[in-house]
Amino acid sequence: MTPTKISEISRDDLNDHSLPASITDVKHLASYSWIETATPTIAVPGSPPLWTPQNAPQRLQKDSGLIYIAQNAARHPESPLEPLFRALYIAHPSFNLSSIDVVTDRNNIRKLLSFINPLYSRNHLEPFAIKIEIVKDTAIFCRVETAVQEVIGPHEFKGYGHEFEKKYTTNQVSNSTGHHRIISYRFGDMSFIIRHETDGYVDTASTEPSNAFQTEDKGLSGMLAAMSLSPPTRTATGLTIKREGQIVSIESTLEIKTRVFHKTIEMREVAPQLWISQTPKLVRAYHQGGRFQRPSVENVAVQVKKWEECNQTELAKLATLIHKMLREIKNCGGHAVVRYDAQADKLIIWKEKAAKILPDDLYSKWHDRINPEPPTGERESIDSAAKKAPLMTAIQVGDVRFNVELSRIPYLASFVKFRATTQPGITEFVHGPIPLFSEALKGIEGGYRQCFRCLPPDLSQHRTLCETYDFLGVDILNGQTIREIFNELRSCKADYEREYGRCRVIEGNKSTARDAAFKLLYLMLLGAFDGEIKNRATIFDAVLFLVSHPGTFKWKTRSIIRAAYEKRFVPSAKQKAGLDKWEKGEEDGDVTTDEENAIGFDSDSSARKPNLAAQAQDIDIIECGMEPIFQEQSLSPGRRISPNPTHNTSGRQLSKHLVHQNIAPALQHLKLRLQSSTQHLKPLQKEAMAMPEPLSSPNPIPPRTSSTGVTNGATYPPSTRTTVLKPVSEEEWIASSRKPHDSPTYNSHPHILSPKYPSVGDSSESKLCTKIVISNTDGMWCSEKEKILVGPYEYMVQQPGKDIRKQLIAAFNRWLHVPEESLAVITKVVLMLHTASLL
Repeated sequence: MTPTKISEISRDDLNDHSLPASITDVKHLASYSWIETATPTIAVPGSPPLWTPQNAPQRLQKDSGLIYIAQNAARHPESPLEPLFRALYIAHPSFNLSSIDVVTDRNNIRKLLSFINPLYSRNHLEPFAIKIEIVKDTAIFCRVETAVQEVIGPHEFKGYGHEFEKKYTTNQVSNSTGHHRIISYRFGDMSFIIRHETDGYVDTASTEPSNAFQTEDKGLSGMLAAMSLSPPTRTATGLTIKREGQIVSIESTLEIKTRVFHKTIEMREVAPQLWISQTPKLVRAYHQGGRFQRPSVENVAVQVKKWEECNQTELAKLATLIHKMLREIKNCGGHAVVRYDAQADKLIIWKEKAAKILPDDLYSKWHDRINPEPPTGERESIDSAAKKAPLMTAIQVGDVRFNVELSRIPYLASFVKFRATTQPGITEFVHGPIPLFSEALKGIEGGYRQCFRCLPPDLSQHRTLCETYDFLGVDILNGQTIREIFNELRSCKADYEREYGRCRVIEGNKSTARDAAFKLLYLMLLGAFDGEIKNRATIFDAVLFLVSHPGTFKWKTRSIIRAAYEKRFVPSAKQKAGLDKWEKGEEDGDVTTDEENAIGFDSDSSARKPNLAAQAQDIDIIECGMEPIFQEQSLSPGRRISPNPTHNTSGRQLSKHLVHQNIAPALQHLKLRLQSSTQHLKPLQKEAMAMPEPLSSPNPIPPRTSSTGVTNGATYPPSTRTTVLKPVSEEEWIASSRKPHDSPTYNSHPHILSPKYPSVGDSSESKLCTKIVISNTDGMWCSEKEKILVGPYEYMVQQPGKDIRKQLIAAFNRWLHVPEESLAVITKVVLMLHTASLL
């Protein structure tokens, strides 16, 4: 779906502000800490690090290594906001989300505040984006970052902040990498839930021990949670939750800021951040060349309150801005992205079709509150009865009782209405048996993809199910054409868009694609086409796309779709061959979900690791101007490599394939470089024979001359010294005249080629290159000559630089997961080729 501009908001639009601009009724709700493990894991309630100051001045190393920019998105990209709600409902199982207007991270409010007044941002106002989804009356703000983490290299300087926190605080939860707190308060006649990261806390009496971990569950499970004995739980999205830590009061939390000693940290710089999270304590640490004096903890609650009083105008504009944003987004359907356009200096609201922000089960927290108990009382009329009737109506179909939402099943809605009209006061509705009604209801409530999971791969049963939907009046297609259904099928594939100079990954929506698969089945079984011949090619393209993506569609889905196509149409021999290419038996196993037959478990967002044969058709290569790299490979340019971090195993297999495919061209390129260097040596050899230097070696090397005949700025007289050895030809000088050995010999210089990794292929040219470059044969070759030959190369290699090539390789390897051994070879070859280009 192409983004549609909804509205623009400028600062001038916020002048009409009369809303209250103070924070009141601050409450601590929950907290959690991220744990360093192979899978996303949080500890609830966790604990911030304890402030443990050093008595003497400390000299620290500068920050280096991996630094998180947005740890929630980095560790749990499937749903960065899920840990917030999981921790909240562990601490408060019956929390009423319907009373909340905005759920957001502190960072989003800071960005909006910087738009109102750019002076609030120390680094000035930069482009930003916020994804917003409205559920009932609650707006969920999801932070959007072009990079969620960064790696600080050994030659980069980004300050001492992270090293200072490590030295002056002590983790209270083992392997904790960050503590996040969840608070609520009132602001601008709205209720907010704010999540923010906390740097630490001071040890006061307000800190409660872990056995004081309070939840609304006072039973055995609550006691186990307090004692950290309850087993970890795992959500459908792969988030592991364990009970560990202690509750720390808001009054004990602190923020840490570091800076060089001659630049003061002004209160006006940090006050907005402290105000949004209501953090009462601040540590301002100054250093001189990395040497820190003993810092102190300041209680800045009074200064933060004073800042709020002095900035009422801007804060009132903030409340007005949020109100205006929510009003516009509600009018456009409840899904939008707010972006700051630096050129226009405006906030622009775009309507975009995006994946859900939260897992499906968390959305029920709103619906449970919205659906009240059915009212009682007599019905005066059919209309009043409809108003009093609950959203879910109990009805018996055959021998089974169901609770159904009549608005989604027109036939049953008419049936209930007729019975209520003809039999006033009726409380039970009974209907005769309807074939496969239970399976049809699962498809209506959980998505049509559930139909494939409920039924065996029998085309006749699927036809019966489609006829049941038709009987119930359920509009499966909803007016969609075959091309629109095909577009939904293709929505399973990830996409990329440029955002502020970087590529942003747009995750594919497998749920929509799997629902579209059933729509395609319904269309082929019961649908009517305006022009069957005209749509036949499009339908075949859709069927071929579906059967060729086993990473998204299960074997049962693919087999039923193909059977339906061959039943409705007569495929040509070419079409049948194209479908046979992707034929796969059930015994090969499906790889799209963790639990194959778990009907109640929606596994659309959790994919297993597909095997290499299945993934070869789903893996695409990013189109970013790198086509020449793949021209000699079996993979064609223009396809994408999926960055899904869950496909680690297949990624390694594919990476090994790419390594072996690329090493031969790399060595061939190196050979050409060396042969070119050899050709350049011939005229120099002849010139050396004609113009010996005053200090000539046994085999003279000519002086460097200009185009006018001047040698190094001076003219040398003819040398009277005779050479001790006779001139040696280039072939004898570089390599021995002996025949090449059968087995590769070893070069004393490790940067040229490692014998552990022979070149791929058995070409005579590669063997000749190996002989010339790495063979240490008898004769005129010696270590001094090799030192002279590789001297310029050694010099260039030892010169420090940004090493952008190694950083790019490391970046791509976060997707490919190439083994360290192979990655070292690739990195070394790239270094050799780059250095050779400079010689």
